[in-house]
Amino acid sequence: MTVAHCVMDENGGIDQTLKDVYVTNPLSGNFVPIDINNIYYAGLADIAIIRTNIDLSGTEIALHLANELPTYGDECYMCGNPEGLDNLSISKGVVRDPNYFDPSGIQAPPILFVDTPTFNGNSGSPIVNKYCKIIGILTFGFGKYLLDIGANPTAVGDETLNGGSNLSVLQNQLPELFKLAITNSNTKQSQTQLYIGINYGTINNVPETIVPYYTPNPTPNQGAEIITVNSDSPFKGILNPSSLLLSTNIDGTDFDFGVLPHQNPPSMMVYTGVKNITVKHITPRTYLYSYTDFTPSGFDANWVNTGFPWEATTGLNYFYSFYTTDGNLNSHILTSNLFIQLSQYNVTYNLSVYLSKAYDDSFGDNVYINIIYEDATTVTLKTLTDDDITFEDPQFIIPFTPTGKFKFQIIHKENNGNTIYFGNTISITTIVAPDYTIKTSQVTLTSPIPVDKDLPPEGNSLKKHKQKLLEIIEKKNKQHKQHKQ
Repeated sequence: MTVAHCVMDENGGIDQTLKDVYVTNPLSGNFVPIDINNIYYAGLADIAIIRTNIDLSGTEIALHLANELPTYGDECYMCGNPEGLDNLSISKGVVRDPNYFDPSGIQAPPILFVDTPTFNGNSGSPIVNKYCKIIGILTFGFGKYLLDIGANPTAVGDETLNGGSNLSVLQNQLPELFKLAITNSNTKQSQTQLYIGINYGTINNVPETIVPYYTPNPTPNQGAEIITVNSDSPFKGILNPSSLLLSTNIDGTDFDFGVLPHQNPPSMMVYTGVKNITVKHITPRTYLYSYTDFTPSGFDANWVNTGFPWEATTGLNYFYSFYTTDGNLNSHILTSNLFIQLSQYNVTYNLSVYLSKAYDDSFGDNVYINIIYEDATTVTLKTLTDDDITFEDPQFIIPFTPTGKFKFQIIHKENNGNTIYFGNTISITTIVAPDYTIKTSQVTLTSPIPVDKDLPPEGNSLKKHKQKLLEIIEKKNKQHKQHKQ
């Protein structure tokens, strides 16, 4: 057993460029060559099985899955070859969370989250309990490299925020992969992962974000926030971006979604084997706009227009960068090109805005979020100070009541002529109409997951995310250095 991100192509399927792949025979100590046609995978779960043809019958070398699920604080152990330094390395830790819900949604499967120290080279290690029974597999780590990337892109360090698919996922997927391997199947991909086709995360700024969905009713801490719905998703037409997916009923049993101990990430639906399910959700009427709808003005040659990191699928996204040391107080303005027409006016909508910064030395600048009507009347919806805008991508929920067609305008006003300001990202993701009734919908899931979507999170999304961040930060640092010179 190993991780899929070590053997898969980033576009799906086994990486056909792999060559000279070996494992060590634990009985003889000799290298054994591996035929890549003997590799079988479940990409989303980031699990792969390699048929080695090594006969271990009559030995006690093979590890076994645990019979009981782990719980918070349980001892756990991990092996591997951290940074290629020690092929016999063992590390010890505890279970942080046996059913972790990654806030970003990048690590999609139900996760065993542990504090066992790991580095590059530990990927694929079984995570075992104190009885040496497998309770998970290591697939990712949120180390200092990721956590410090905005302030220090070269930071490295041990990773004690890490984990991978938990025991329930292994129990669901390993029998399928074993069956494919033992029968020498031409099918290399797991056929039992169910396809849900949604991207989601935990609810931002709880309870500020979630309370308006229930007002004036009591507000439960429950739900996953839908970010995108794929065009081929079985949830297409049921969920929208900004929907709250509350729970599912599978074979008569209710499973709540969320981050509390009794709740689950929505990906648990992938690993139940049940296709016909019922879900409860709150789906406001939502309006999305392409990130190409803005025109900049007042920016110098250092203006950068890119959809990173969310890209066009989630709304209006701009990465903008500028600096000035000329002593002038400049206004940097983004104005949408087209007037936005909604289906109803004089009712209150919620505008969802993400605004973050990668680097700044801005000395108290302000950001104004405005709307401009057809008669040129401008209304300021929100004024943000530099202290409001952080490196952590905060979400601002802004109620507003438009009276007619309007454009968006974002003004970054310098209050100090010596400003050096790098890397603001603003994303106007949704305009949400006031429809917050809890709905119940029948959904039929499909299988298998499409090959191009059955991708390991660590080997694809997170890798590209880190790489793009580094590219942008490196570019900004070079510009900054050139400017100082």
